[in-house]
Amino acid sequence: MPISIKPFFDMSWLRTVEEYREISRQIPQKIIMPPPAWKGASSEKLETGIRRYNAFAENGSFFTPSLSTNLCTIRNGKFLVGHGMDGLILNENNQPIPNTNLLIKNTSIGRVNNYAIDLPVQHHFDEIFVSFDGAWKNYFHWLTFVIAQGAMAKDILGPDVQIAAPAHDIDNDESLPGYSRDVYNQSIHFSGLRNNIVPLRSGLYSARKIHFFLLFPMDPLHVIFNRKFYDIFEAMQKFVPAVTNSPRNIYLARRGNAQERIPPASLDILERELAQRGYTKVHFEGHDLLTQMACIRNAKNIVSPHGAGLTNILFGNSRLRVMEINRQIDGPKSGFRPAYFLFSNALGNRYLNVDGDELGTSSTNITQALDQFEAL
Repeated sequence: MPISIKPFFDMSWLRTVEEYREISRQIPQKIIMPPPAWKGASSEKLETGIRRYNAFAENGSFFTPSLSTNLCTIRNGKFLVGHGMDGLILNENNQPIPNTNLLIKNTSIGRVNNYAIDLPVQHHFDEIFVSFDGAWKNYFHWLTFVIAQGAMAKDILGPDVQIAAPAHDIDNDESLPGYSRDVYNQSIHFSGLRNNIVPLRSGLYSARKIHFFLLFPMDPLHVIFNRKFYDIFEAMQKFVPAVTNSPRNIYLARRGNAQERIPPASLDILERELAQRGYTKVHFEGHDLLTQMACIRNAKNIVSPHGAGLTNILFGNSRLRVMEINRQIDGPKSGFRPAYFLFSNALGNRYLNVDGDELGTSSTNITQALDQFEAL
């Protein structure tokens, strides 16, 4: 039977929830900005990026936003998997819950009045926690939303809580995630969620109770400012065996699309310079999670273009150095995507940000950046 999805609405919906409670509140924390990569290098693009995450400037320093993390519970709701609507939660009136539409592909949802979908309810749950988003096939989003928030929810809702997640091979006609089935399964096991995750095929699901997190400021990605977010990744490191033969200096390369993040002429010079300095070129694609965790855990220096593989710095040691080569992926005035810088800031890593568009076609900036990086 078709259902008619209403537009997004204001926060008055909170009056109708069964439960709404603040589980943590954090005051602003100072952000330690990195030094310039070379003489005259600007920090403007990184500053623009962190402002998009609601960081603010005060007395010449930047601070994280004040963060309120809240657990919400609605009755007789629905949620969707696949069909361009991954992670969207609807209340009993079929109105979308604000901010559960992060990166969904169906851009009509929440904007078109009475948008009709004709999907049968695949299963009715008694009680379930939902936290995946439209980009769950990206490794960063999988760990950030399903694994980290799932573990946070388990601590609050109890050891038997069911946690919704798309199945790795969600449907035969869907592209597979950018991480392997081994990574999918190991991340669930290492995070202690093996008995909680419910892998789901594409479709519409209903539940007597749906639990989810709501953050203020209103952006689901702000979970990375919650200290408990990092606790789960620290706990997962107990599965990493002692490693003595993995490289200490890593160039974390990207297969296939490196030129999207570093201009080709600069890429050739960078790779040649890194090889001369004894960096080992590593590709994480195709490796299981344990291999990736062990590699990062043993590393001292990591140089990498911006990409999902850098999510693994969550498993690094406390004195890790990270040099990220960034570009304005979202447009010429968007600034850099700052998540890995903010990870490093929270973890106490030594971090250097490099503007990929400013590397140039000589070795001057690259050499200065690497010298600066290794002196951190």
